[in-house]
Amino acid sequence: MSASSFSNIITETVIGGTASYGGRVIRLVTGSTLLIGDVVFINATLNRAEKSTTNADYGKFLGVVVGGASFASNGAICTDTTLVGQNAAVSGEFVMIQIDGIAYIKSDGAILAGSLVIPDASIAGECDVAGANPGYTLGIALQAAADGAVGKILIRQSYNEA
Repeated sequence: MSASSFSNIITETVIGGTASYGGRVIRLVTGSTLLIGDVVFINATLNRAEKSTTNADYGKFLGVVVGGASFASNGAICTDTTLVGQNAAVSGEFVMIQIDGIAYIKSDGAILAGSLVIPDASIAGECDVAGANPGYTLGIALQAAADGAVGKILIRQSYNEA
C-alpha cells in the first residue's frame, strides 16, 4: 500500500521492471459497495462509479478499483494481490479508480495470457475472457488467471468487439 497515488503515475514498481502494476488514478463517489479489483463504469445519471453484469454498461468503462474510503481513508492505493476482493468503498464514499496502465482484476472463468478481457455476465465487477460473449472489452490479459484467481490486465478503454 502506498501513501499516495503518485507511485501509480508510471507503470513500473521496480526500476527497469516490465509489466509492472500501475497507472493514472482518479477519485469518484461510488453508487454501491465496490471491491478492490472491480471493473467499473460511470453511471452518468448519478455521476457515480458502479459495477454491473450487463456488458452494454461498460460502453462507459472507467477502469479498475484500486482503493477507496473503506480500504484507506487517506486515499492509499492497494498494490497487494492478496487484498483483491476486499472492500474498497460503500455507497456514497470515495473510490480510487485506475483508468489506464496495468491493474489487478479478479477472474470469473479461466483467462489466458494475451486474451481480450470483458466484464463478467454473472458476477458484477469480475472479468471473463472475450470471445464466447462478445461485447465491450476492458483490456488485454498480461498473465493467465484461473477461475476465481487474480490476474493482470493492460487497461484498454471501451473497445466493442461485437
